[in-house]
Amino acid sequence: MVLIVRGNSTQGRAVEDAIERIVPPLLWRSVADSEQLIAYLNTQSEPLPPQLIACCAFDEHDDYLALLEWLRSEPRWQALPVAILVKKLTAPLAQIAARLDIHVLAGEPIAIEPLIALLRASR
Repeated sequence: MVLIVRGNSTQGRAVEDAIERIVPPLLWRSVADSEQLIAYLNTQSEPLPPQLIACCAFDEHDDYLALLEWLRSEPRWQALPVAILVKKLTAPLAQIAARLDIHVLAGEPIAIEPLIALLRASR
């Protein structure tokens, strides 16, 4: 299962397009923002598939830190593989990602091919 947080940027649609190319339709879900992701995860019962990945497309206006901290503070989601996509990798984001064991894919335009490689490797 792949979860996509579209975020406030146009990157979200590009992520959805990439996921559609490699993941069967019933194995991915897209939500609009962090609140919807948290609500969705809170309704899921265990056990969850080990390949569950949350792909989050963020821009400089998004509050990604709160979402990432929440994911790692919840015992059920501590091992959830997470990849975030950003236009530019900053030193603070790199430090946060390393501390929380989160993959960061950065680039302008958004780095879709590394995301696809990451998803294929996690199967």
